[in-house]
Amino acid sequence: MFDKEISSEDGVGVLEEVGRLAVKCTSELVHERPTMKQVAEYLEILWRRLKKHLAEGARAATGCTEAEAEAASADGKGTELDGPLSTDIRDCT
Repeated sequence: MFDKEISSEDGVGVLEEVGRLAVKCTSELVHERPTMKQVAEYLEILWRRLKKHLAEGARAATGCTEAEAEAASADGKGTELDGPLSTDIRDCT
């Protein structure tokens, strides 16, 4: 049911977390819903995790080193989103 590139345990885990986030966002109790900023931060973290997972798979398939894979993908810099998530978002995982 999932794309072959993300059907591993880690990829499916990311999809499940997106689903949990969606449930949290549709809570009938407005005060339990995450803010848009929290949603954006959480999705960015999940995207980074998925990209790392895909890069690791590509590295394993091609035999390139971690440094080579890092150089070929993103610039490797973090953002302000690298900090911890708010407890409101973490509650939905």
